[in-house]
Amino acid sequence: MDKKTFFPPFKQDIEPGEQPAKITPEIENLLRFLDIPEDEWNFILGLEHAYTPEKYLAIQERLLERGLKIESLNDPSEDKKLFLKKAGVFSLFKNEEDLLLKKHIKKSYGGIYIRFPKDLKLKDSSLYLPSLLKFSYAPYPHTYIEFQEHSEGNITLGTPAPRLVNFPNYLSTVEIIVKEGAKANISLIHAFPEYLDARVYTRILLEEDASLTLSLLNFKNGKITCRDVGVTMGDRSSLTLNTLNFGTGDGKYYEWIEVSQEGAKSNVLINTRAVSMDTSSSNSFVKIRAQKGAHDSKAHIDSKGIVLSHDAEQFSLPAFETEESRVKMSHSAYIGQIEENTSLYLASRGLSDRDIVYVMAESYLDESLSKSLPRRFYTTMLKYLEYLLNTRKIEIIKRD
Repeated sequence: MDKKTFFPPFKQDIEPGEQPAKITPEIENLLRFLDIPEDEWNFILGLEHAYTPEKYLAIQERLLERGLKIESLNDPSEDKKLFLKKAGVFSLFKNEEDLLLKKHIKKSYGGIYIRFPKDLKLKDSSLYLPSLLKFSYAPYPHTYIEFQEHSEGNITLGTPAPRLVNFPNYLSTVEIIVKEGAKANISLIHAFPEYLDARVYTRILLEEDASLTLSLLNFKNGKITCRDVGVTMGDRSSLTLNTLNFGTGDGKYYEWIEVSQEGAKSNVLINTRAVSMDTSSSNSFVKIRAQKGAHDSKAHIDSKGIVLSHDAEQFSLPAFETEESRVKMSHSAYIGQIEENTSLYLASRGLSDRDIVYVMAESYLDESLSKSLPRRFYTTMLKYLEYLLNTRKIEIIKRD
């Protein structure tokens, strides 16, 4: 399968189109249902770029005092070259042949640079940084995250509410470098308006003995949403990658994940999850390649998806390649509608069709996300699933 034909064409040079800079009744109902504080609405929706709630500023100040280095570029008029030089960003894209990304590097409108210094450990709390995402209203942001040797920490970037973006297309690049002996838990959360053509390119480097748990969540897909993830792993490194998307309307979701095990005794677990409704489609391609020298490595791909409409579609394809004989690779998958026997059993216990769908979807999400996501966002994710089910007619059992 070829990546260039897997992703739909991207019309990057389209001129900006004005979208209504207001909170619609639909979005307001969603924000209330998710228990998002009202004083944060304008900020998290990108309507007040200059304003940051005090509690997030206080969090940032405390982290800076502990040695965490954070810099951001929100204004295109600032010295972008100096920022990029200081951050050392795009180091994982230097050999990238994709012309789209090279154009993006030149047109980047904003960026975040986060560095955990050597031996810094922030295991006690999750670092939630909506205050550093003010630039995300721009169409071409860049995120750079680096965990230096033997550092540990948790980072959550994003917001569960849809942002208003004044461009019809959105292209974002993300670099994650986890150095020797470091342990990182990162959650990247997106929610795109239904008119948006969104592309998110993520490149990851794990050095020897490094560990990364990465959760990539789409609370709301755009008209087209594409994820392109590339990972390079060193000796004894460990990767747990979770992806999730909620397909609604006629949105199309595509994810292309390639992992290269270049070191011995590395370990990979990839969990892909999708809930498809209406006329949406979800397409997933995952390839794990064990290079020469990656002996005694392990890899597993676990794909689960629920299709809640006869007009919704899901496609999932796992692929393995190896140049080593001493590796273990496996995959498991379940994609489809809820099994009739399971539905009838749960219905006999008094559950409605909507409750049956919620219970089954929650069980799939819990096994992959409950331990890696901060509790606040895991709870919000389940509430968003509940919101989606409440706003649709759900019928899976023919009842007399």
